[in-house]
Amino acid sequence: MNLINPTVCILVLYLLVDTEASDQHKMQVDKKPSTTLKNVIPSCHDFTSSLYKTLSESSNDNILISPVNVYVLLSLLTHGTAGSTLDELRSILYHDDIVSLSEEFQSLIALLKDIEKVDLYTKSAIFAQYGYPFLNKFESTSTDIFDFFITMIDFSNAVKAVEDINTWIKRSTYNKLSNIITPDTIEEETRMMFVNTIYFNGKWLAKFDEKNTQMLAFHVSKTEINLVPTMVKKTKFNCGEIPEWKASFIEIPYMNSDFVMVILLPYEEVNLQTVENNFNWKILANAPRSVEEIELYLPKFNIDFTMDLKDILKKMGVITMFSKDANFTTMSSQPIYLSHVIQKGFLKVDEESTEAAAATVAQGRSIRSAPRIFAVERPFLFAIEYKPYKIPLLLGSVRKLDYQPLKDEL
Repeated sequence: MNLINPTVCILVLYLLVDTEASDQHKMQVDKKPSTTLKNVIPSCHDFTSSLYKTLSESSNDNILISPVNVYVLLSLLTHGTAGSTLDELRSILYHDDIVSLSEEFQSLIALLKDIEKVDLYTKSAIFAQYGYPFLNKFESTSTDIFDFFITMIDFSNAVKAVEDINTWIKRSTYNKLSNIITPDTIEEETRMMFVNTIYFNGKWLAKFDEKNTQMLAFHVSKTEINLVPTMVKKTKFNCGEIPEWKASFIEIPYMNSDFVMVILLPYEEVNLQTVENNFNWKILANAPRSVEEIELYLPKFNIDFTMDLKDILKKMGVITMFSKDANFTTMSSQPIYLSHVIQKGFLKVDEESTEAAAATVAQGRSIRSAPRIFAVERPFLFAIEYKPYKIPLLLGSVRKLDYQPLKDEL
């Protein structure tokens, strides 16, 4: 397909996750999924594994992505593509019949908008040039199935376009993200932007007492050790082992017990990259769990992550949609191709106070056996999971925490 007047479609994903502690305790309720998502969920799980493994091979820094957001947005694009462009997308999304899956996608998106006892908000928009020739079917699919709000703006006025998009992002993330897009982001041939935000604010089911926070060693590598503020909590957790990965994991529940933060910690003799090379979301999500009394040591950490996923998707096999041979003929009568797939994320795992106390954990005498210690003191993988469907809302890794270096004492 030749582009006489090439236009550029920029896909932008923005993620904000703000995780805070709470001193409130709620009863845990087991809920069974009421919606059948028998095709979408397995394909989302497979996509998650492929995306994260490819991304981890290309990054030496901390990672933060929303696999389900990328999955939904790329699935929307399958409704606007044809030929080899569509075939390549299908190959990484692990689903073929996009028409029959429409009802499932509609149910999935509705499901994520009907969550109680946790602040979870997803909003999606398509900003298109005034007069852009959308095909009616794609436009209705975008709004009715995938819940994308379509608004027309003038990309030729880059300053005004940036202001409009930034205002929408700021509102969608409850004023947490601002001034994300710059006029430099708007290219001369830009005709469209897909923008997606997810906001998650989860309060811990059991509070980390800030009086127990300690400055403890985090082993970035065998030769680099930093002192980092580390939260401490002793209670019962779901936990387990994945022997083939030589790693253990723990689930930290939120007030809505359908949501947990999963920490996957390699054994001391194993580095994180080795685990990531074997990573499979289904194995982690379905691994056997048991309830144990555990003394958890979890460092406080923030991640600010921005990455163009274009090269990652190319490595996964999606190539044509980034070239002038892209076939978006079921989206628009005007030829276009994709120039960027940018994801920006922010994660905060903290107490309500950032003050690090020097107090040690009080140890009382008991006739019971001592609790198992789960010390997150080296690089680890984490996920925020919606347990009824085992959906990875957020997935990432912490390789390095930059606080006070640990100095040798003479």
